[in-house]
Amino acid sequence: LILRQVLHGDFMGDLDNYLFHFLQNLRTPWADHLMVFVTQFGEQALLATVLIGGSLWLTWKGNTKAALHWIAVYAGAGILTFVLKYSAQIARPIEYYSGYSFPSAHASMSLVVYGFLALLVAREILFKHRWLPYSIAGLIVMAIAFSRLYLGAHWFSDVLGGITLGLFWAALIGIAYDRHPAPRLPVKSTLGVAAVIMLLAGGIHVQRNFSQDLAKYAPRIEVQALSRDAWVSGYWQQLPDYRIDLEGHNEQPMNIQWAGSLQRLRVLLERKGWHTPPRPVPSSALNWLAPQPDITSLPVLPQVHDGQHHELLLVSRPDSLDQLTVLRLWPAHIEISDTPAPVWVGTVSYLLLDRKLPLVSALRTAIDFNTPLAALQAALDQDVHSRAVQRPAAVSQHIDWNGKVLLTWEKRDM
Repeated sequence: LILRQVLHGDFMGDLDNYLFHFLQNLRTPWADHLMVFVTQFGEQALLATVLIGGSLWLTWKGNTKAALHWIAVYAGAGILTFVLKYSAQIARPIEYYSGYSFPSAHASMSLVVYGFLALLVAREILFKHRWLPYSIAGLIVMAIAFSRLYLGAHWFSDVLGGITLGLFWAALIGIAYDRHPAPRLPVKSTLGVAAVIMLLAGGIHVQRNFSQDLAKYAPRIEVQALSRDAWVSGYWQQLPDYRIDLEGHNEQPMNIQWAGSLQRLRVLLERKGWHTPPRPVPSSALNWLAPQPDITSLPVLPQVHDGQHHELLLVSRPDSLDQLTVLRLWPAHIEISDTPAPVWVGTVSYLLLDRKLPLVSALRTAIDFNTPLAALQAALDQDVHSRAVQRPAAVSQHIDWNGKVLLTWEKRDM
């Protein structure tokens, strides 16, 4: 039924597209790291290592029948997955690597490896406790399956098909194994050996491949080229007017756009007293508990816009002792073809000391976005080209923004 929907139905295709775009819009750098780590435990090399190591252990302990059934379920699911992939020939949502998408081999093969191990263990324990190995295996498999959806490596129908195929084959071979007598399995030692193999192989695999996989699964974003006149004369309006975050609240206007090198902008502002704040670390987080902290000692936390951390973070301390001016810039995925130079979109705001929570002092963004932008414009006025443009003013009691956006770009004769 799933395969028929994938090939000829509308419902599954609509659901696939909806979930794909929904999850891509939720991507953040931290979640990318976690999901790449999780998905590596569904890689075929690691699964085969767990299977071979566990089967050799079972054979050595006299449980040859269990080992052969485990190998059979892996081989059967692998053949079925391969046949379906090259029969259906469904393209992946994002072409991270060659091969077809339906069904998900990560989902089907991780289910038969971890799921059949749970089945072997469940046979040896009391009925009322059998939910435990199945639940642990299920959590591992579902985490791997979700990582494939989050990273955009598979459609939802691919994952659903892989899980269904794995369940079918594991149940079929499991029934065959369960209906024939077999020597009792040493549950604790088998689980211990399987866990050690999975952790060791997984650790080695992650150490060797994590950086490459993180780059491979990075969000694919197209960079658009246009002239500076096109950007200044109107295209700037196509860029987001508010920071896009998970909450979806329009409470942080993107009031500056910069075309040029971030390093050049950093140098210009450092001459005017701006600096890069220290990275948040556990020791600086302890300053949140200080009764009267210096505002410069409190960590400036990173922010996410459209699934990405800022590429530039600079702060300055104006004459007022209870606030910082902060500039954050994110890539706009536009390049000015005349120069060439990338375009960055960002926000200039104040950070105030917030003591609303008892015993905790933290930094919060002030509602005034007009004054800090004017301060930044004055700091850059002699060193860059700039043009003030206008969006509709914010109508909100949570922010004070007159709609002004500052377009800035490098002076090429400097």
